[in-house]
Amino acid sequence: MSKLGTGVGLVVVAAAAFGVWQLYRIEKAAAPDEEAVDVVPEVAVQTACVVQTNLQASVVAYGAVEPDPGRNGELAARARITAPAAGLVVEARSVEGSLVSPGDVLFRLDGRLADLAVAKARQAVAFAEKGVARQKKLEQIDGTSEKLTLEAQQQLDAARQELAAAQTQSTLLSVTAPIAGTVMQVAARSGETVDAGRDLAELVDLKRLVLVAALPSREAGLVKEGLSADIDTGAGPCHSTVTFVDARVDPQTDTVRLRVAVPEAAGLRLGQFARVRIVYAELRDRLAVPEASLERNDEGQSVLKVVEGAEAVQKPVTTGVREGGWVEVQGEGITNGTPIVTVGGYGLGERTKIRVVTP
Repeated sequence: MSKLGTGVGLVVVAAAAFGVWQLYRIEKAAAPDEEAVDVVPEVAVQTACVVQTNLQASVVAYGAVEPDPGRNGELAARARITAPAAGLVVEARSVEGSLVSPGDVLFRLDGRLADLAVAKARQAVAFAEKGVARQKKLEQIDGTSEKLTLEAQQQLDAARQELAAAQTQSTLLSVTAPIAGTVMQVAARSGETVDAGRDLAELVDLKRLVLVAALPSREAGLVKEGLSADIDTGAGPCHSTVTFVDARVDPQTDTVRLRVAVPEAAGLRLGQFARVRIVYAELRDRLAVPEASLERNDEGQSVLKVVEGAEAVQKPVTTGVREGGWVEVQGEGITNGTPIVTVGGYGLGERTKIRVVTP
């Protein structure tokens, strides 16, 4: 074929291709665009069900372990041992950490002056007794005035009172333990001179401890003596009871003071800080959901994401008692066994397509 024939052929092919392209443009312009297909994303979530269960309504307070102050005639579990008089400590028997019983001698003060006072008082009593006896003999022999007899009897009574006071003072120089307990502190040693009222030692009955806690005043009306309480010991809760609720509110902290008995099994030490949960009501057959399933919407309402088919639907609920990671709820369409979103539902809209996954 000649070069001329080849060139003509190329021109014809190019013209044909251009015509096809123009036809495509005309048809594309005449036909409307096809609608874009919207792809709805699926959100992976985990679910659970609303359960019907029993809940305990409770409040939580914090405080420190202290000796029981005692009430209704019961002695306090703490005792301050003080010097009954000024004098020299001749013997100190108490040792920190030792156990003592009521009546055990802890300290002895120098009693020489007290012994002299007792001896002098006894002599005065003996002399007064002789005076009374003499007046009675005079009455039998030649008579005597009733006034002299009365005066002699009064002197005897006064002497006996002085003897009793001296003997009491001598006895007090042996300082004894008023309660059973542990010697927590010793503040005086043998050979030391002390003044009257000086602290010598401190005793605490470690078997009678209480947790003194502070509760916000708005919750104080829920708590009464005798209610069940669980003290958090760090190794698990220890069951106890509320023994006292103060009728006053601390104006500085707006709290009410209460006491909870500390059982020996709790293993708490004096001064230790602890948490206590006080149960004030038992609620039966209440609907509850895990705390993780609840959130708040833009209006501040508590909402659940209820599973309806392949969607999560936002529904408002009213919350109540919280216990152990569960929350009491009430709301339209919320019943026992209703499936709800627990993980992955935060921030979802009012209705969202979901895909349930197993954790």
